[in-house]
Amino acid sequence: MCLAINRCDSMIMTASGSTFGWWISYLMPDNATIFYNSQITDYANFTKDIHDYDIFLDEWIKLTVYNGIAHREKWWWYQRHNWSKEKADAF
Repeated sequence: MCLAINRCDSMIMTASGSTFGWWISYLMPDNATIFYNSQITDYANFTKDIHDYDIFLDEWIKLTVYNGIAHREKWWWYQRHNWSKEKADAF
């Protein structure tokens, strides 16, 4: 963890539900680029998926994989599923 925080200028968080990876990303320098998998669980319907806006920082880059190719995701989970933020908050 110390090595990544002090020596890396970017982070790819492949296990987005991992608190270890989250803390490494959070403690990296302010100018570090953080990428993370926008689907945390297999079916993308767990509370960590639904509340992604409350877990990940806005400046972190969401990635989604379709057919083996990574794409930049523009929307939070509730936006991709046509939910209101209030509905996601109540879930």
